[in-house]
Formats: sequence, structure tokens, C-alpha cells
Amino acid sequence: MYTTSSTPKHKSHSHNHTRTTGYKYYGLNRGECDGRTGVWYREWAPAAKAVALVGEFNDWEPKENHWAVRNEFGTWELFLPDGRDGTPMIWHR
Repeated sequence: MYTTSSTPKHKSHSHNHTRTTGYKYYGLNRGECDGRTGVWYREWAPAAKAVALVGEFNDWEPKENHWAVRNEFGTWELFLPDGRDGTPMIWHR
């Protein structure tokens, strides 16, 4: 399970993210998970059956570790750790 200190703990807090600082939480953002630096991808899609991140970095074919996990509020989360040399798996400003 992916965790981060900024993950909403309850529904009202999650809703607050969308109105005030959603850009800091949803989409692609640099962050940490289990002590590793990388890129978080989050998308609110409560009716989705599955969410995967695809692009040039994986030749438009999701690998096993490119599928997001849905939390109890309908937010899908995926963490892509940087490579051993510190290079991000995907480039993001």
C-alpha cells in the first residue's frame, strides 16, 4: 500500500484538497514514499475500474508497477520511485 503524510484522512479533508490546493495533491507531483524520492500520480475517479499511467517512459504500455491503487474516497494513487542514480522515472517540472 502506498502511503504519504499528505494523504487525506477523511472525506472532508479530501474535498478541501480539490477546492484550495488540489494542484499540490492531484496529478503529478514530486514527493516521498517509504523514504524514497519519486513522483506521485493521483487522480480522483471514484467510478473507474482501473487506472494506469502510460506515456513515452513506458512505450505507452503500462507495466505491472504502473497501475494505481484506489483509496476509500475514490482517489487513485501511484508512486514511481526515482532510479538508483536519482533520475526520475518520468520527467516532471
